[in-house]
Amino acid sequence: EWSLTKDGLIKHHDLCLTLPMYAKGTTLLMQICDGSENQKWRHLEGGLIRHSRIPVCMDSRYHAQRGITAEKCDSSAESQRWHLYNHGH
Repeated sequence: EWSLTKDGLIKHHDLCLTLPMYAKGTTLLMQICDGSENQKWRHLEGGLIRHSRIPVCMDSRYHAQRGITAEKCDSSAESQRWHLYNHGH
């Protein structure tokens, strides 16, 4: 189970969803949580998960080839709709 913390971290145990490079098309990684800017996200209306610093969203359209990637936000894309639990960690 993944959860979105009040600090904007998407966590699974002690790992956080991380954008390793500030670039569209980058494959997202799960790394040890350190609270850095590249681990901060916002869950937007409609289910989009947008990076806190640059305008890219979590996208599953290339999951079979590259995993979850950061792509230009598109509210009409099914591959960018996510459901998260909000926990106050």
